[in-house]
Amino acid sequence: DAEVRHELKKRTIVVYLETPASEREAMFHKFLANPKPIIWGEHYAPLAGERDNDALARCYPLLLEARSQIYKELADVTIPWDVHKSPAFTADKLLILATPSLTPTARGSFEAYFDETH
Repeated sequence: DAEVRHELKKRTIVVYLETPASEREAMFHKFLANPKPIIWGEHYAPLAGERDNDALARCYPLLLEARSQIYKELADVTIPWDVHKSPAFTADKLLILATPSLTPTARGSFEAYFDETH
């Protein structure tokens, strides 16, 4: 809901851990192997006669794309996939990058930060 997102943006630092579309299929298979509760909203809408697994396979990518768009809009900081999946990325680095006054604003800045400081 837009009001909740507005309050979240106003009161917190939102960090978006970017996930490329190429990783979404792997995420779906992980979900199937170890399902967790998900708030689907309007993104889960099985078609008449559609099997559950087919509906999940069709709707899950739509959910991820919708969430990705919302996270991009809300984000104070976006951390690229190759940065947050790097073995060099730690909780300490996340906290540094999430501090607005210290946060790099471009992908190159992230790479430079990791190359120069650690």
